[in-house]
Amino acid sequence: MSPPGPPPAPPPQPPHRTRTRTAPLPTPRPPTPAESPRARDIAIVGAAVRLPTAHTLADFADLLRRGRDTVRPLPDGRWSRPSHGPVPYASFLEAVDEFDPGPFRISPREAPLIDPQARIVYETIWQALEDGGRAGERVADSRTGLWIAYSHDHYHEERARHGVPDGRGLGLEAMIPNRLSYLMDWHGPSGLVNTLCSSSLVALHTALQHLRAGDIDTAVIGAVHAGLSPEYFRSMGDLMALSPRHRCRAFDSTADGFVPGEGAVAVVLRRHDDARRDGDPVRGLVKGAAVNHGGRTTRYSAPSPRGQRDVIAEALRDAGVTPDTIGLLEAHGTGTSLGDPIEIDGLTRAWREHTDRAQFCAIGSLKSNVGHLEPAAGLAGLVKALLAMEHEVIPPTLHVTRPNDRIRFEDTPFYLADRSRPWPREGHPRRAAISAFGMGGVNAHVIVEEPPRPTRDTPVPQDSHIVRVTAADETTLRDLAGTYADHLTGLTCNRLPEDHVTQGRLSQDHLTQSRLTEDRFTESHPTEDPLGDFARTVNTARTAHPYRTAVHGTTAAELAARLAEVASGAAPTTRHTRTATTTAFLFTGQGSQYARMGEGLRATEPHFREALDECADLLRPWTDVPLLDLLYGDARHLLDQTRYAQIGIVGVQVALVRFLRAVGVHADVVAGHSLGELTAAWAAGVLALPDLLRLTALRGELMQAQPATGTMAVVHTDADTLTAELRAYPGLEIAAHNAPRVHTVSGPAEVMARFREQTSSRVQPLTVSHAFHSAVMEPALAPFADAVAATPLAPPAIPFASALTGTWHSDVTATDPGHWAQAIRRTVRFGQAVTTLAETGPHTVWEIGPHPQLIPLARATLAEARPDLTPLWIPTLQRGREDQPQLHAALTSHHNHTGTDLHWTGLHHGKRQSVTTAPGYPFRRRRFWITPGAPDAQGPAPTTTTHGNHTHETKRPEHHG
Repeated sequence: MSPPGPPPAPPPQPPHRTRTRTAPLPTPRPPTPAESPRARDIAIVGAAVRLPTAHTLADFADLLRRGRDTVRPLPDGRWSRPSHGPVPYASFLEAVDEFDPGPFRISPREAPLIDPQARIVYETIWQALEDGGRAGERVADSRTGLWIAYSHDHYHEERARHGVPDGRGLGLEAMIPNRLSYLMDWHGPSGLVNTLCSSSLVALHTALQHLRAGDIDTAVIGAVHAGLSPEYFRSMGDLMALSPRHRCRAFDSTADGFVPGEGAVAVVLRRHDDARRDGDPVRGLVKGAAVNHGGRTTRYSAPSPRGQRDVIAEALRDAGVTPDTIGLLEAHGTGTSLGDPIEIDGLTRAWREHTDRAQFCAIGSLKSNVGHLEPAAGLAGLVKALLAMEHEVIPPTLHVTRPNDRIRFEDTPFYLADRSRPWPREGHPRRAAISAFGMGGVNAHVIVEEPPRPTRDTPVPQDSHIVRVTAADETTLRDLAGTYADHLTGLTCNRLPEDHVTQGRLSQDHLTQSRLTEDRFTESHPTEDPLGDFARTVNTARTAHPYRTAVHGTTAAELAARLAEVASGAAPTTRHTRTATTTAFLFTGQGSQYARMGEGLRATEPHFREALDECADLLRPWTDVPLLDLLYGDARHLLDQTRYAQIGIVGVQVALVRFLRAVGVHADVVAGHSLGELTAAWAAGVLALPDLLRLTALRGELMQAQPATGTMAVVHTDADTLTAELRAYPGLEIAAHNAPRVHTVSGPAEVMARFREQTSSRVQPLTVSHAFHSAVMEPALAPFADAVAATPLAPPAIPFASALTGTWHSDVTATDPGHWAQAIRRTVRFGQAVTTLAETGPHTVWEIGPHPQLIPLARATLAEARPDLTPLWIPTLQRGREDQPQLHAALTSHHNHTGTDLHWTGLHHGKRQSVTTAPGYPFRRRRFWITPGAPDAQGPAPTTTTHGNHTHETKRPEHHG
């Protein structure tokens, strides 16, 4: 097809004419003082179509651009018996009998009883929700209303023909929206709209009122039409409504009726202010809409010129715009010699109240491409207008050779869009108007505007991303993972070799190169974060299903490779069940600290940063060095001192717990090692955060104030042997039983040196300033006990294993000041505490701290005490590794091991990532059709085809009753 030429020069402006008005017409409605200019605007945040040869918005845009005609004869095998009379022509869908019940939680036995039109529109609505990011966690608290435009249950005729009455009760038309509202757990209005050809715009108008009134925050409008039965075509023939030449020739002199069309359309609406606040993508704005009835005319089905004029004028008033700012009029345009002139007359009369300009607005009709979609026609025209504004091109209307003799376009504001034309802005946003007139007299008119230019804050730079994949079954999950991998491969500027992507292998050189490439992109495009936007979209704006997995990666290439592993079957998936899992937190003690610990998380994870900053504020009265200076500033060298090390470790631990809680990982049971037991007490609800930080600062000061004359060492032997051996070394004490053959000894430095020389056990000296958990700490106990006694303490809210006794904390021990004082001096029985903790059968054990010290000890303990337990051991941070990739790997492992979902909106909180276009759910459709004598509805194996001719579509219907 050759590129379109430039638009013709507009004809001379007609002189101003004075007209006699038959009735006063309203003027455009200005905003009230209390309203912002866009306060009444309704954003179209999502849209989807299923039309012949166009099952996506991109396909639809291509159909419009190329000016394709989709009308064809009845597909072979569409009906269970040959039709009598002429073969029907229509814009037929490739398949109307296929459906994927899985994501909707509809059983295969129920599926064939549901009207195929309902099944088609359900899937289309699903796709519109995904397009707008209005699914998953993002909409957990929204109030959503649903309206479905629908005209006739043709499937009832199929059921009756086969003598299968089953399903009629739940198959009533009113149940079509109600079933979906139930399945989606929506709590707003739910209704079916049937005003014939104007149904979908009437539904949109109703939703508009609810949104503007504040009754709901999200509106979903679906519309569908399919000529499923021979009776439909016979009835249309009896009305003499169908074109004998099987084409809709809107506004042409040879117009002789319409040709039916099949398809579904869906849009998702929100108040524009809400959509902008929540970061929803906006495809366009509904500026105004109106609905009326034409009243009495010459006959029941005849259009009303005055009714059409009035509804157009009212829509202009509601929109607050003048018609000379509208560049495209998507007409009802059914292509009849009577209806077309009446429509142009009504439009011209309404617009002439505001402008005398001639032929400045293109007019056309989608029916020339896809036939008359009846209840879905208006909404399809609206989506056509949105795509035209997006692509800045007015699509052509087909089959126009010579304009209708009864229409003098040169005297109207309109010119026929008989070919593709550029659509430039002319000092104002692009606007379009859409009409739909029902055969029974209900008229609707809608005015839309292109979306304002999006603005966004600079995203928080990320060192890592997590991507979740979820589906109703394992096969679909792997298909979706492959689709995600392909999408991410397209995001990276530096593509990996094919074998690395398909086989999921990534060399370090490839990872480094792709990371550098994406870093350069981020530096040159600071307000763009395509990878972060993708992750936020698929994590927070997609419905969770039973089968799920998650992958992590630092680049699009790394994520793509790991997703390819899932797609190939090399990586396992998890099936979510409602079985409870237990998560344990172990809190690291002193010695795990290092300069800049958690710095990467503070830069990339807002929840971590907010919690750490709160700790810094709460510590100000209790430390002479600000926490953040201590961790990341010029005072980092002070972390070797006990008084500073302890507040640094606890601050990082608190921030880690706050982050994990925010992303959905909560401790069911806790324990800690020495200092870590104090943080565990806070996590268990024994201490409030201000008290934890105050006591931590005091504890560190008291311990550091004691004589620095001792040292500590790790001894590898069994407890009995060590106890007996230490009798020969007065002053040495066992400071901690860490594992069956790992213990810590504390005492005077000179005695420790002699012990190291003489013992046959392996000894590792520790670099410490004091002999902690020894007699030298005695003076610190009383003042610390007094401080704890003055602190409000509560019984633990979750099981809490004591490392002082090795048993469960009781309400008495957890609130006993003496217990917390003795924890400074007495032996740490960590191994026993771990054994006690194991009574809960933990599925995952997290070590909360800057560097993993406890996991090897706890694993060794359980390997001997409880070899039947095989929990997943998860460190949070690790010295020498990047913080965010380390923690994201931990979260991914937890998610995949337990099958419990993360709180994905918490993961993306504060990162200023946007909802974007991402691959949607890959429906695995199979055939469901009513036939007599069928015992069940299992049907053939699923297919993954979404459009095109299906081989099984040419077969006679199979048994799925």
